[in-house]
This record gives sequence, C-alpha cells and structure tokens, in this order.
Amino acid sequence: MRLPARTQRRELRAALDAAMCPYKIIEDPEDAPPEFKKYMVYEYCTERLKERWEENFYDVQNRFPSFEAYCDDYGHINPETGKGGGVWINPNSKWEGYGIGWMWCTRLPLRNGSKSHMTRIRNIDFDALERKTCRDLETFISKFRLWVGGRTEFPRWKSPHDTAVHLSLADCSGHSEFDRARWKNVPHLERPCSEIPECIDIIRTELSDAELVHLKPNYFPLWTFGRLNENGWEDLGQTRSSFWGYVSGMESWFRSGDQRDWVIMLLCRS
Repeated sequence: MRLPARTQRRELRAALDAAMCPYKIIEDPEDAPPEFKKYMVYEYCTERLKERWEENFYDVQNRFPSFEAYCDDYGHINPETGKGGGVWINPNSKWEGYGIGWMWCTRLPLRNGSKSHMTRIRNIDFDALERKTCRDLETFISKFRLWVGGRTEFPRWKSPHDTAVHLSLADCSGHSEFDRARWKNVPHLERPCSEIPECIDIIRTELSDAELVHLKPNYFPLWTFGRLNENGWEDLGQTRSSFWGYVSGMESWFRSGDQRDWVIMLLCRS
C-alpha cells in the first residue's frame, strides 16, 4: 500500500483503515459497521435461482408453492421491495482481515541498515534490493545449469518452474513442470509468450553477462498480489506472478511520484 507524503506517522493507521475500507468482504450486511455499508450493492440471483428451481435443487419445488415464493425466501431482503431473491455484496471486495507485517510479508531494506514493513520510499535502500536481485538471479541460474546437467536437484516444493516464475523469468499462465530434456530445448525469448502457457523467458544453460543485465529490470525482489494507492486497488495476482504473488514492474511503481510517500507491506486474508 502507498499513502501520500502529507500523512503523518501518527495518522498512518487511520489513513490505512480508510484506504482499505472500500474493499472489505461483507457476508452479513446486518452486522456490517456503517462505514462499510455504503460500498454494498444488492445483487439479484435470478438466473441462479431459476436453474435451482428447474433442477428441483434441495426439493425446492415441493417446499415452495411457486418460483416467486422461493425467490422471496432466498438471500437477504431488499429494503426497497421488501422481498428476497438476492444478496448484498461489496463488488470490490478484496479482504476479510489484514495486518501490517503478518506472516510472510516482505520487509523493506532501509538505508540505515535495518528492515521495516512500513517506511517512506526515500528511506528504502534500492542498492540493497539490486544486490539481492543479482544474487537471486545468479544463484538460480547457476543451480539451474547444474540441474539440467543432472548434477543437483531442486526441492520438491521449490521446482525450477516455480522458482523461475518467482524471479519473473517464466510466464505464470501455465504451471506445467518440465523435465530436464524439455528444458534444454525451450527457446530463449526476450518476452514471455502468453499464447504458449509453458513458455520460459530465459532458461538456457548458457547466459551471457549482457543477457543477465537485460533480465534485471524484469525482477524486483518483492512480492505482492495487489497494490493500493490514491488511484485505487490494482490486482496483480492474475498478471505476471506465481502463487506467492511475485510480480515485475514494482520498481517503477516505487520510484515514480513523491519519494516522501509511505509504503506499507500488508498481508490480507480473504
């Protein structure tokens, strides 16, 4: 999350809660606090109910005298009509609960040598992030070469494909695993190809220093499923990321705009 530079430290929690408020998952509108209710809309379930009626789902045709009676009994009451047939939802819902620095949240390296889940952008040590970029890329590529040659193994829970996705070196639209022989024959591409789900962005046994430099802008060693600023919520989990939410393009997001802005690393539960 990114909060504007004008926000004072003592105001961060209130500003954070206000920015997250429009995206809360509400299951029971009657129990929803007033500040959340204004984001909810009534959604009719006519098509879904019609299918259930025609299929006699849970014996509804014998339990209700008519389809209209079944609809009136279903879901939440619409106060405008006094009837059921739909549910109150937040169409922009993203989270049920959240916290700063929960569990796997990435901590940002700071210029003073410490790490934090919350800081102004100008305090971030981008040189440390670049060193981590180089170290992560070089470590993976070195191990990958050994693996292709049958001289080492990746852990079962951290396969070559998963690791490549985490490093933004592979297209995540497919999750098929390759054997060693197939990895050797995957062509090198400058950009991932979404039409080929298993297409790999680098992954060759030989990679020049110049090519390694070319790869670095594609990888920023922070992971996220989404990001939020004054312009609203941006989902990233379905673009170029893995289960853990690694995504390229984060560096430009950090470096653009006012460097006095606050960045807060959150873990959202949904």
